[in-house]
Amino acid sequence: MRMTARLFILFTFACSSVAGAGDARGPSEPASKELAEFRKLAGVKFAECSDKKCLEAALPRCSPVHLLVGLNTLEGTPATFDYFVVKHPAGCRVVKFADFTKDYWGGCKVRKRVCPNLKAADSDDPDRLGCSPGEVLYTASVCKNPMAGP
Repeated sequence: MRMTARLFILFTFACSSVAGAGDARGPSEPASKELAEFRKLAGVKFAECSDKKCLEAALPRCSPVHLLVGLNTLEGTPATFDYFVVKHPAGCRVVKFADFTKDYWGGCKVRKRVCPNLKAADSDDPDRLGCSPGEVLYTASVCKNPMAGP
C-alpha cells in the first residue's frame, strides 16, 4: 500500500509539472497591471529567454532579458515566475515576480523581489543572500481554497 501511495504522489507531481508548462501565458502577456507597469518604467525592450542559462549569461553583461516560467503547484493551481535582468544603482540585478494569484496556498498574491543573482532569487532564504525584502504588489480578491466545500 505504501508503494502505491508513493507512486501516486510521484505520478501526480510529474503530471502537474508537465501540465504546468502549457498553462503559462505568452512571453508578452503580463501577469498583472503591476508587471506591465514595471516593463514600461524599465524603459527598455527585454529580449525573451527560453531558459535560466540565458538569464545567467545576460547578467554579467547586464543585457535586458526576460524569462517566464510557468508551472502547476502540487495542488494543481497555476503559478508563474517572471525574471528580468535590469540595470540597478548597485549593479546588474535579477527582478523576480512570483504570481500566485490563483494559488490559495501561495497567498493569492503577486510578489516582487530584487536580487543580486539567480541563485539568490530562487533561494529558500533570499534575504540572507542579498535580495530585497519581498514586496506584495497585488492580492487577488477571489482566491478560494480548492479543498473547501461548495
